[in-house]
Amino acid sequence: MSAVEPAGRGVEFRRGSRVRLRPAQRADIVDLTLSGRTARVDRVEEYEDGRIHVVVALDGDPACDLGAMSQIGHRFFFAPEELEPIGGEQDGSAVLVAAVGDAFVPGGGFGASVVERLRAREHRHDVRLNDFGIRTSDLVRAVADEDFHAVLLVCALRQGRRPGAVSVWEAAAVTTPESDDAAFVFALTRRLQRHCGRVLVLAGEPARGGAAEHLDEAVRVLDTLVGDITTARQAPTGR
Repeated sequence: MSAVEPAGRGVEFRRGSRVRLRPAQRADIVDLTLSGRTARVDRVEEYEDGRIHVVVALDGDPACDLGAMSQIGHRFFFAPEELEPIGGEQDGSAVLVAAVGDAFVPGGGFGASVVERLRAREHRHDVRLNDFGIRTSDLVRAVADEDFHAVLLVCALRQGRRPGAVSVWEAAAVTTPESDDAAFVFALTRRLQRHCGRVLVLAGEPARGGAAEHLDEAVRVLDTLVGDITTARQAPTGR
């Protein structure tokens, strides 16, 4: 079941919808803790007896990065009537910041470190932060399942620049990879472009130990980039 419309609400809950949790029972500490929290709809399930549950993941929960199988990720089940829609975000308006890389390879944890720093700061509700690690198939599936306005891929990439140097480019502007290291990123961006019209790459030159100043620079660049994208998206179009 892809969506559900609670009686009398005039709204529809589907994957990606943002909601505020309003548990009806408030019978235990979990209900009390979750009451008022914001979340995002993961899926809608209908059972044989006709009951419908909306499965949600809490905003800011890093366990949501664990992929589509969700064996360990935190998911909560609510009746549609226990969810309050949060307006202001339309289909195709969200920006996904996705870290990829093998943390066991020197410098491979660059993207994850950048996303972790961004999570520690306040950010817009329409900016999603996810660390996919080596799970690139989960990343492609996530982009295919949701209508993102743009995807920002954050990764380490050897380009012969100074350690920690940050570069940004539009995937659509690159026709061939410049190196063997770039071939993997090039192939991934091509897969993502099948499902999202705008894909950008923020690449950091691997630095020994992932020095804090290099991560700070990447966060500053990413902040500016996300701000430019969201501002341009919201700007009125001319006639």
